[in-house]
Amino acid sequence: MKKAVKYAIILVIFVGVAFIVTHKYQEQHRYDGYKRYQTFDEFQMKGVGEPTDTPFVYVKTIDSTKILVYRSDFPKQRLEYNKINNHWESTIKWKWKTITDSVGENQYPREIDNQDKEADTYYKFLFSDTIVEFIHSTCSGCGETMSQRLYIKTKKQITLVELDNGNYINNDYFNVVRVARNYDTLRNIANERRFYFGKPGYLTFNTTVTEDSLFYIHEGKYEKLILSCHLNGLGLFGVPEFDKLNYAKIVKETLESKNQQ
Repeated sequence: MKKAVKYAIILVIFVGVAFIVTHKYQEQHRYDGYKRYQTFDEFQMKGVGEPTDTPFVYVKTIDSTKILVYRSDFPKQRLEYNKINNHWESTIKWKWKTITDSVGENQYPREIDNQDKEADTYYKFLFSDTIVEFIHSTCSGCGETMSQRLYIKTKKQITLVELDNGNYINNDYFNVVRVARNYDTLRNIANERRFYFGKPGYLTFNTTVTEDSLFYIHEGKYEKLILSCHLNGLGLFGVPEFDKLNYAKIVKETLESKNQQ
């Protein structure tokens, strides 16, 4: 009996030591084959710049059909891009934490386990001049659809497209791109007096970048809307997803009253 206990203790110690050694080896060799860049450009699908600031990125290209990226501020969370025909695809998961920075209060990503079921999932389809991003949000308690949104991004603009919750679309390429190509058949929220997403519609913002901040600006018939966030060493690659910019901090300005002054 004593020998069995002794052997069990030795086995536990051996397994523990093996785990520690394996973990340290993985930590030391996680970035083998990767190159360091200041940031990653999702339009060009490549790393850009020598790292002179933090955070930065590690990038690895495999057979011209797969790109792996780590952010230095999230050393365990690998982002993967796969080339399919004439475009790239990526499924990215994030959880969020609220941070007050130089331009206000926004939600920024935090590192997660890629298997985390409570994380928000973003399905990206990337072309040379456009990125189409789809997010399907569900209620954590009941599993029902809370919202379906598309974000159609170019270097100069971003268009939010709110979809009908009762008409669920799959997150595959053909369904998402089909909706993106026909978004302008929905109502243009710019023509309405109040900005809100309660039914299908779209709204386009112009993108303005300064030295340390990003601004999404929409100047509609009745209101001017501004969303902003601070830029770190990653530039546009480090910007939070649009739906996590705090709507409470949107600046609303009635253009009619401005013109009457």
